[in-house]
Amino acid sequence: EALLADIEEIETIHIFVCSFSAHADLLSQWRGYCPPGAGYSIGFSSDEIGALADRLFGFCFGKCTYDPLKQRKAVEELVDFHIRKKRAQRAGESAVKPSEHFIWSMFFREALAFMAPLLKHKAFEEEAEWRLVSRPLPHSSSMFCHRPGRSHIIPFAKLPLSDEGQPIRIRRVIVGPTPHPDLARDAVHSLLGASGDTGCAIERSKVPFRSW
Repeated sequence: EALLADIEEIETIHIFVCSFSAHADLLSQWRGYCPPGAGYSIGFSSDEIGALADRLFGFCFGKCTYDPLKQRKAVEELVDFHIRKKRAQRAGESAVKPSEHFIWSMFFREALAFMAPLLKHKAFEEEAEWRLVSRPLPHSSSMFCHRPGRSHIIPFAKLPLSDEGQPIRIRRVIVGPTPHPDLARDAVHSLLGASGDTGCAIERSKVPFRSW
């Protein structure tokens, strides 16, 4: 009953998500997320992104799970841990030892809201998605911002891609399907050169897709 009461408060929690894909050059991504003939795939080091987010902002960088059985097992383990934790507290016993991951030290409602964005429908499995997921952020957080959307104001969180003033390096850029691939590639090269980001691999998409 205590956990169910926690669940009812999930609607008051603000969780922010940034999505990445393990596939750098995927047809469905070009179709679904890019303007016709003007898309780019930007590659970062997953180790650098994960370490930065965890160290500076308390974000988690996790791989999405698409298998329903694995999803159910993950939720069951979370529920079981917090039930044992509640029982230990009521009995006055020593606290249940948490896992190394800080999700286990959260309140149940926060932990469940934190885990939920990593559980996706099997229909999206092709995207091989990884997500940066925030801990619950209050309105007073300096990261909490708003921007205009198509139908309403959209809350979002600013996550600087830099550590102590040093930006996370762009490792790879793939120029998406476009009628002007050489011009698009040269433009990326000049942009990165102007920002001092040299040594980045710039490639053309191998997907024979035309949207223009």
